[in-house]
Amino acid sequence: GGGEEIVSQPLDAVVFCTGYDYKFPFLDSEIGVDVRDRGVRPLYKHMYFTKDPSLVFIGLPWKVAPFTMFDCQTRHAGTSAGGK
Repeated sequence: GGGEEIVSQPLDAVVFCTGYDYKFPFLDSEIGVDVRDRGVRPLYKHMYFTKDPSLVFIGLPWKVAPFTMFDCQTRHAGTSAGGK
């Protein structure tokens, strides 16, 4: 119902990470993700890597209601990946 169109798009990878210190040893340092002072930069909306918006970080902000925010972020990233 509701006339919503579902768009499916293949992903290269989904990586689940947990913890309090941000470390991404699986990312090539050449791409430019800067991790310092308990933050990850450069990100748009605390999620999208500005140099390649297909790289999305979910759940980084920590002064929030976490699970509600995670849900909103995953919905936004999914919608964005679908081109909307």
